[in-house]
Amino acid sequence: MSDGSYWCAPASCAPATRSGACPRPPEAGTGGVLFGNLYRDFLAECTEWLDSRLRPGHTLYSEAAGLWTDTAALIAKAGETGDEQCLAQAGSIFAGIARIERKAMRVLTRLGSETPA
Repeated sequence: MSDGSYWCAPASCAPATRSGACPRPPEAGTGGVLFGNLYRDFLAECTEWLDSRLRPGHTLYSEAAGLWTDTAALIAKAGETGDEQCLAQAGSIFAGIARIERKAMRVLTRLGSETPA
């Protein structure tokens, strides 16, 4: 935070996580949304400046980035309401994200074996 305060002051770290670290704020997540958006934007720049053949990978990562956001919202809702159905929905979306990101990586990996036009 900009005022120098911490999410969790050292004296208030009980109960700590298994690793001994302070619990993370709910908004922090695991980084999936942030990484997905960062990689999507990176591919967009590469597509524009370097190689238009990256477009299919960019499109797939754009789709996955939106799903990460949806999943984070469902997990937050489950935490707030205790609704296990939200977690089931998030699990289904995670499976979809995995398929999309796997496909994107296969598409991008194939570019290494192709000759540019």
